[in-house]
Amino acid sequence: MQQFKYTSGIERPAIPWEAGAEEAGLPTETPASTLTPTFVPTQPLSTVTPVPTSNPTHVPWQPSPVISTLGTLKGEGVWTPYINHYSGEPIAYRTLVQPDKDRPYSVVAVVAFDLRRARLHYVLGTQEPSVPQGPHGTGKIANEYRAPGVLVSAFNGGFKATQGHFGAMSDGVVALPPRDGLSVVVLHDDETVQIGEWGRDIITQTKNMVAWRQNGPLIIREGQIMPRVFTNRVADWGGTLDGGVVTWRSALGLSADNRTLYYVAGSNLSMPALARAMLAVGI
Repeated sequence: MQQFKYTSGIERPAIPWEAGAEEAGLPTETPASTLTPTFVPTQPLSTVTPVPTSNPTHVPWQPSPVISTLGTLKGEGVWTPYINHYSGEPIAYRTLVQPDKDRPYSVVAVVAFDLRRARLHYVLGTQEPSVPQGPHGTGKIANEYRAPGVLVSAFNGGFKATQGHFGAMSDGVVALPPRDGLSVVVLHDDETVQIGEWGRDIITQTKNMVAWRQNGPLIIREGQIMPRVFTNRVADWGGTLDGGVVTWRSALGLSADNRTLYYVAGSNLSMPALARAMLAVGI
């Protein structure tokens, strides 16, 4: 029915953020684990000297151009400033992609964060992820990161423990042990972010790891969609309660130089469509 309405012109695809630009208030305590990008530096603004913008040798950061566009929406593949550093320069851009020609109403929103100006943190939730009688987290974003002008965004950190027992660790507390063959986001004490496969790219936990979180198989490796993506199995990637594979999906990714962190989200997505959107923006 949706395909008929959109192919016949009864309805048209919409830009995700046209309906309202106001941002909702962010929770400071959650039952699920939370990933929180924050500004760099994180000291009070009164003690920070903004990066000069008049320096002729200073080149403001921008995400790499979108590699390909697949839809017809105005603005597809065009990066626009989304969140500004207090010096005035953007530390996050956003764009949109239509990755599924059979579902033009499937619009993926993408936010690109400058990892030289933003840090990624991970907090274990009060209930998830964990096992019975296992360790839990506080579910709270630290006060130092909730200071005005510091917290950039917050988003859920993955599936519940019952949907795969994906590994999770924060500040030395292992809520769930890691599983070989699954993707993992690793946060290091030098504030770098690594995404790879546990057991291949990341072999074991090391002292310099501040946090890590698993959430299903790897989607893209070295600029190529992994063959497993095209099996589109609920057992690998999740789906609807009745077993459907076209649903709301989200993902994290990195640029080849690890300078840019991408957050990707959209409705009516199969796994191949999600992967095409990720590849298109440079993940």
